[in-house]
Amino acid sequence: MFDLKAYMSELDANGIHFLNEMLTQYIAGKIIKPGNTVYDLGANIGFHTRYFASLTGNAGMVHAFEPNFELWANLMALPGVRLWPLAIGDRTSVENFFLPIGLDQVGSLVDARDFLGDVPVKILSVSQVRIDDLKEVIGVPVSFVKIDVERREYFALNGMLETLKNYEPVLIFENNTADTQHLLEGIGYTVEAMLSDFQDVRSLPNVIAFPNRMAKTIREILPSDTDIVPIAEKIEAMLAANLPGYQAKLIQA
Repeated sequence: MFDLKAYMSELDANGIHFLNEMLTQYIAGKIIKPGNTVYDLGANIGFHTRYFASLTGNAGMVHAFEPNFELWANLMALPGVRLWPLAIGDRTSVENFFLPIGLDQVGSLVDARDFLGDVPVKILSVSQVRIDDLKEVIGVPVSFVKIDVERREYFALNGMLETLKNYEPVLIFENNTADTQHLLEGIGYTVEAMLSDFQDVRSLPNVIAFPNRMAKTIREILPSDTDIVPIAEKIEAMLAANLPGYQAKLIQA
């Protein structure tokens, strides 16, 4: 019998990272339906964007938000995806975007040197907007939102509260904090771990948030020990090939 607690306890940082990404896709696959609209905030190279578009199909749309111009070509090539070359926050502004050289996955409005140390960075000027101000985007109900904006999740959520209240999409986002959780609970959302029974062993970066009325439905689709087995096998194959999680994402994409 697969022992999830033991498995998670033995994973290194790369394994935890890849488990986090695979669980995000597992849950998205249970929620997103053909014809749905999805927001991918912090789309990066399009790893999740591509998968979301395969679920929404020709009748749906994935709105991919990514301020790093070096990643736009890949996103523009994806069918069923509209690229918005913008950062998402709680105001309309022009901001500094810090891009550690060679580490485009952690590009952020937060200075990467604050958490990576003295690393070389490029500084870009990018436009930031609120989701709630994008009338063309919010004119269609959204069912699922993924947010990975490198320590700016609170601001992104604060700029889309009306959209969340109107459409009640399921969210998966990184960097949950007390402030973020309080913000979402204030509009009738519950925030939980993707593997809530095992948070005492290892914390995953992403959490799931959903309207309170959907609690029973969402908890029924969260992965069980059995569901994790094929994900674990895939992670082990990547680790055996000595590939960091992000390189594995590039290969799959």
